[in-house]
Amino acid sequence: MTWHGEPSIREQLESLWTVYQATSKDTNRLEDLETIGLFYQDLKHQFSSKIPTLKVYLVQYPTPVFFPVPPVSILVSQVKDLLREDLRDGIFQAAESLVTFGT
Repeated sequence: MTWHGEPSIREQLESLWTVYQATSKDTNRLEDLETIGLFYQDLKHQFSSKIPTLKVYLVQYPTPVFFPVPPVSILVSQVKDLLREDLRDGIFQAAESLVTFGT
């Protein structure tokens, strides 16, 4: 997994995820961010056969997080503060961990 922080924070994020999923937040989807356009297409191209319904959600968290939530979701924070390469790498690593989850 991509999470490198305190286990208690991970548990808290997992519990918040359930509430987050129940709330319509389509405007927080990664593909809605204008600055990401091309690499989002790369992400879809690379992972669409392995994770056909991959969803990347933007969350507010004080530090950068790339948190895979099996089977098809990734939580990402601090998008606007990250270099494009770091954002891309973090999301691609989280997507890879979704692919290998349970294997």
